[in-house]
Amino acid sequence: MPEASHYFIVHTTVDTRERADAMAAMMVTEGIAACVHIFPVSSVYRWQGKTETAEELRLEAKTRAAHVDDLMEFIRNAHPYDTPEIIVTPIVNGDARYLEWLEKDTTQTDGE
Repeated sequence: MPEASHYFIVHTTVDTRERADAMAAMMVTEGIAACVHIFPVSSVYRWQGKTETAEELRLEAKTRAAHVDDLMEFIRNAHPYDTPEIIVTPIVNGDARYLEWLEKDTTQTDGE
């Protein structure tokens, strides 16, 4: 089995539940994410010189290194924001069975 650092969580936030559900479903259906968690969040941020607040939904897509760039590009293209949050966090350790499942579920589209 590959090392845990071979796996990543790609984070973004979106404005509506419908968009969050649609983006998550497409990520999983296309095989670029094995799983996407969706959480409601309250955001406070600075945008164009003003402090803003918003109710958003946070997506956390679990994937492997081979699909990180694909996920980032997908988010850029599907996202309504001018500057979407896209943060990639390595998974440095995890349950071996879970990581094996993540590997298998994101390899189907590779032709491997």
